[in-house]
Amino acid sequence: MPHHGRIAVALLLAALLVSLLLPLAGCGALQDEQRQMDMLRLGKRIINFRARHGQYPASLQMLASAEQLTAPERDLIEKDAVAYVPPASAVVPSGYVLLYESYQAWPRFGVFVIFADGSAQTFADEQEFLEVLQSTRDFNQRHSGLSETDPQDDTGQTDDATGQSPPESYHPYPPEER
Repeated sequence: MPHHGRIAVALLLAALLVSLLLPLAGCGALQDEQRQMDMLRLGKRIINFRARHGQYPASLQMLASAEQLTAPERDLIEKDAVAYVPPASAVVPSGYVLLYESYQAWPRFGVFVIFADGSAQTFADEQEFLEVLQSTRDFNQRHSGLSETDPQDDTGQTDDATGQSPPESYHPYPPEER
């Protein structure tokens, strides 16, 4: 085979290989987006559980036994792909971390987080995420001694018999801790 023929065959094989591998390169991004959508649905189920039962589920297993979860939602729980931070109070600030992606080492693209108000955010910076998570843990620590029947927390905000959350402006942390 002449030299030019070998080059043409090599280029053809390289193009074929690239065309086969290129779609696979984006596959991880699609899986990440799907996992995030599944986490959003799971977060909504947690929030709806609180609305129906007046309190958050004590664990994801409790949620799974009380709700008809989809297969992807069950997979998140069974594979420990998510971490749930059970609130110590039925009333939590909007910045409360309900659910986040589990990780051993900090992921290259950050960690996806679902907050108590249903919003979501990807934290690219580990230190920023850990600070927000610590605020959630601090909130739980301050509220862990309250009885389930005590409608008033240490911020002076009340959760009336209707189970309504405090107004949007409510934030239990001083401005310097936000």
